[in-house]
Amino acid sequence: MIPLYQGANDHAAFVSQSNAGLWYDKFCSSWSYDFTKFEKNDWVKRLHGRKVGSPGLLAEHAARRSALAAACGGMTLEWKTASRFLTGLGRDHPVENGFAWHHLLGVPYLPGSGVKGVIRNWAEAWGAAEDAALCDAAFGIETDRNDSGGKAGEILFLDALPVAPVLLEGEVMTPHLGGYYLASLQNPADLPGEWHAPVPIPVLATAAGQAFQFCLLPRTPEAAEVLPKVATLLAEALQMIGAGAKTASGYGRFASDAGVSAPVQADPMEEFCRWFEAQKFSASNKGSQHAIIEKVEALPEDIRPEAREFVATRLKRKERTDKLHAYLTQ
Repeated sequence: MIPLYQGANDHAAFVSQSNAGLWYDKFCSSWSYDFTKFEKNDWVKRLHGRKVGSPGLLAEHAARRSALAAACGGMTLEWKTASRFLTGLGRDHPVENGFAWHHLLGVPYLPGSGVKGVIRNWAEAWGAAEDAALCDAAFGIETDRNDSGGKAGEILFLDALPVAPVLLEGEVMTPHLGGYYLASLQNPADLPGEWHAPVPIPVLATAAGQAFQFCLLPRTPEAAEVLPKVATLLAEALQMIGAGAKTASGYGRFASDAGVSAPVQADPMEEFCRWFEAQKFSASNKGSQHAIIEKVEALPEDIRPEAREFVATRLKRKERTDKLHAYLTQ
């Protein structure tokens, strides 16, 4: 990770629906001075209780992945975090624990390799490994010492991505035996004991109740036969052992009323955002802007203000008709 130049940090401020990952990593104020004097908790608190991600972009991305899965004979599953979800803690960052941000959407995510690892760990260590044919088909076969005999898995695991803006929360870890973990054990004072004081470390986490979309695709037509079994393993793993970091402490659990689900259906606001982005409204396309008012009025009354605010952020004053401007500012 390479920070921006020092002067940029003096003008950095997080803006709603901007790329939170870019801001959190690149504009961190401690890049310009001594890390030991950096108030890590203050930086994490700047995103505590805030939602990140564009509703329109996330809804559109989820719809495209669903369409891709349907076209390839794959499956989509939607699961919600049942506890706080930690991802990317091993990445470098001045707060000591990093965070995995999707580089385009600016939201927390679990890489496809992590999804595959969760399923494989559950299958091999928790009782499903007796079905050797299933494991070989889904995860592939390692090469031998002569780099031969290997085989790629027949299931493609896409990144697990949120389908709507994600609520973030600040978390604190308090390791009690830091000296023991870091020392060479030549000093008796570094051995585990009650004399060690806990050192709070701030961490950024995804709140409970956030919906993520998981996609599984068959590499070959024959792989479609094992796809439902792999989806079942994923469902079991997400509920029983969790995903991401610190799962042994209860983090990263997921839950779903439906388990394996059909392609994700966006809520009315997400559908509206996706429709608006697809229209590509601009100053040269004012004639069809009356459709915006009709679409907003067709939404449930409680989300119309949010829809009007969304349109206002997308169309500058000079790009609106007088009628549309009056409607957005009422």
